[in-house]
Formats: sequence, structure tokens, C-alpha cells
Amino acid sequence: MSAKQMSGLVLIVIVAGGLIAFLAFNRPRVRPFLQTLKQQAGKAAPDVSARAGGGAYASSDRFLSDARIGKPSETLRAAMADLSPDETILFVGALNDPAFVRDFLTVSYLSWPRQIAVIGCDKSGRPPHVLYRPRDGVKIKRAMFFVQRPPEAMAKAAQAIGPNIRLIEASENTDWTSYCSP
Repeated sequence: MSAKQMSGLVLIVIVAGGLIAFLAFNRPRVRPFLQTLKQQAGKAAPDVSARAGGGAYASSDRFLSDARIGKPSETLRAAMADLSPDETILFVGALNDPAFVRDFLTVSYLSWPRQIAVIGCDKSGRPPHVLYRPRDGVKIKRAMFFVQRPPEAMAKAAQAIGPNIRLIEASENTDWTSYCSP
């Protein structure tokens, strides 16, 4: 070991020892600080483990916590069970929602082997953003509005799966952008 490496190692040991000694002698002052850090971390990233029941869909149930329904993975799989593997589902969500990508990827996982098409609606007035189109010749059978309200013209025919999920039968003549209109 070279002299430079040895002096670096000695410096690390001294700093670590000093930190341990500081924490040992200042425990009454450090504990409230650490508790405050823990509380703030809980606010920034709330513990969602209590909402997930475990089992085969524990991860996807956590990811779909925005759905606000019991057993969201099983519920969505059951809602898509009557579609054949060659039919496509259109996922419609709020593009500015931080969970948008996570939600459509999770729904895509649960919808397998069915293909999923994805459109993000932007409330700022910009046109909708099409992320994934179905393969040529594949028809969209159903549209799923996830934490995104369907347009008023479609809302009457929407089947509620929970407070934040609505399904509608897709029409062949419907323009994609109309799924995002008010």
C-alpha cells in the first residue's frame, strides 16, 4: 500500500471515528433531528405497504394505488378478461400526472397478451400525446380512462370500475384526439 493510500485510509478512519464519537456524546440533541428527518421522509414518500395485501400482485397493486379500489390488479384483469388476445385496449391518462407512465406500464403488464395503445391528455391546451399506437390492422376494442375523466359525450356509456377508472367500448370511427376532449 502506498503512502498516499495509507494516509487516505487513516483520514477515513479518523473522520468515521469522529462522527461516531460526536453521535455518542450528542445523542439527546441528534435524536430529535433524526426523528424530524424520518417524519419528513414519510411525507415525501408515504408508506403504501399497508394498502398492498401481498400475494401475486403485491407490486402492481402498490403501483395502481391511484385507482383507489380494492385488489386493483385482479379487478383490472377481470375487466379485460373478455377481450381476445388480438384486441387492443386504449389507455387514456393525464399526461401531466407524475404517475402516468408507471400506471400505463402496469396496466400493460396486467393486460398481457393483449396489446395496449396509450394516449396522454394534456390539460394545458396542447394536443394529446400518442405514446403507443396499435399494430396495423389491430382494432381498439375498449378505452380505459385512468385518473382521467372521459369526455362528456362518452361519459354516459362509461362503465365505472372505481372512482378513478372508467371503461368504454371504443368505436372504429372515433378520432384518437376526441378521447381527450372535454
